[in-house]
Amino acid sequence: MSTSTSISELAGFATDGLLDERLRVLAPVAVADYTFVSYVRSGLGAAIVAELHEDDPLTTTIDVSLTLWANAGPNGTQLASHSAVVYGPGDVIGFDAAQVIRRYPAPGGAEANPNDLAMVEFDTPELPWLFTPAAPSADGRHTPWIGLVCVEDPFGMRLLSAGRRGNPSLWLDGNEQPDLGDAWAWAHAQVLGTPEGPAIVEQLGRGNRVANLSRLICPRRLRPNTSYLAAIVPLFEAGRQAGLGQPVEEAHKHRAWHCTASVEVPVYDSFSFRTGEAADLEALARRIVGTKATAGVGRLRLDVHSPSETITVPAESAQVHILEGPLLGTTPSDGSRYPATQQTQLTDALGRTSEATLRPPTYGAAHLALPELPDEGGPAWLEELNCGNY
Repeated sequence: MSTSTSISELAGFATDGLLDERLRVLAPVAVADYTFVSYVRSGLGAAIVAELHEDDPLTTTIDVSLTLWANAGPNGTQLASHSAVVYGPGDVIGFDAAQVIRRYPAPGGAEANPNDLAMVEFDTPELPWLFTPAAPSADGRHTPWIGLVCVEDPFGMRLLSAGRRGNPSLWLDGNEQPDLGDAWAWAHAQVLGTPEGPAIVEQLGRGNRVANLSRLICPRRLRPNTSYLAAIVPLFEAGRQAGLGQPVEEAHKHRAWHCTASVEVPVYDSFSFRTGEAADLEALARRIVGTKATAGVGRLRLDVHSPSETITVPAESAQVHILEGPLLGTTPSDGSRYPATQQTQLTDALGRTSEATLRPPTYGAAHLALPELPDEGGPAWLEELNCGNY
């Protein structure tokens, strides 16, 4: 005799992976919504208060104190304090490759869209800023200690082997080096859901790992049909020296490069891809070729010699007006207006009589809840719309 069991009755079955308690995801989660933050800080690094200045000392210390209950001292307590040295970029030679949960474009791909930007995503939201030896600036800009660079690599030979140094390396020419003054703009963290739920600190915490991440983006614009090497590299000189296995002689918070001379940088993680032809909406839009429009494009000629039975425009005045639309040719047209006498007559005819006669409408009056065109005090656009050259 056989029996059948629903999969939902099996032990450990999760009816909703996002709400499964075993995944420890904060609920409820708005699957279609994302929240982005400029940076995430944790641990002792979050206690750093000095902003980034390149000439400041590299080593950062944090005073830590603890009150102990003891038999000696006032009130039976004793204060213990210690100056803790915070790890910085010069103390790091790499990170676990498992932290990289996504690389884009797909490694080894041959038809990447050249209008996209290369990027990597990390499992830990605070990783890009974990060893930054400074606090965010007053305007909320926080430089990461690592960044993503892309270089053309037609023969797959740009990445140098690690040897005894521990990390492979890459030589960056001056024109391949991103401006590190803008590095803060190319890193951010993301959490699934909206800020209206639990506090953003909780959403970015370790108990919500399945729904949060951080991301590095390379600012380089890619070319079609080109092979590239994307690499995660340190952005501080101390990190560059440490990653290359060199003695860390850098004692300040200097940048790893200044977009001038070539520089060798260690590579913590890398992947290769090739772009194809640009075929997205941006590429199609760039293929549009404009032509010079004549004066008649977007303009209509209106016969206004007799706007009503009681108003007649004299022959010596302009009896043909130009009605302009939102898109106009670049060549100007000879616009014209009603003579002053006829403008006054038209104004008097706009909603100023109780006679049951067909009269010109007062354009825009309904939006202002006005029964008629006011004599004065109305907005200038209302007067121009109804009495100008339209």
